[in-house]
Amino acid sequence: MASINFKTLTGDAAIDAAIASVGRRSNSVQLDVHYILVATAADWAACGDVRPVVKHVNALMTELGAGMRKNAVVQYAQALFGFVLHAEDKTMTDGKLKAKDLDMALIANTKWFDFREPPVPQPFDLNALLNNLVGKATTRAAKSKKGDKIDPILLAKLVAIDGLATAPVAGTA
Repeated sequence: MASINFKTLTGDAAIDAAIASVGRRSNSVQLDVHYILVATAADWAACGDVRPVVKHVNALMTELGAGMRKNAVVQYAQALFGFVLHAEDKTMTDGKLKAKDLDMALIANTKWFDFREPPVPQPFDLNALLNNLVGKATTRAAKSKKGDKIDPILLAKLVAIDGLATAPVAGTA
């Protein structure tokens, strides 16, 4: 199934076939991107000129659809090509890595789609966590289910602490 026609997409069998088609095509696109990256690195290793590689990687980034993980391609190019990402215009430029230093076996055997974005650190908000905990415990205590263990005295203490957590702290107002 090369493309999906919405008008004929009815019934379980047609939807299952469409899902399988999307899976095959998405895997194919991922591998195509990988092959492009490996081929550009191989050209760089062969001729020593990084400029066409930079041009091709930037063109690839431009052409990738919104659903593709462009950040993974960026991380791949940074890790294996030594490229640098310019935050202003989201383009890549070459770094200090030279063609003779490319590890072609590593480049060929490392898939770009295996790169993962590091998690974005979230600030720790004790008040929000405490408010959430007290709210959930209070709601659950009112509709207790078999196996729940909610100590009413402990819950009352948490409610009191929660009241303090939402009150302004002396000297900060």
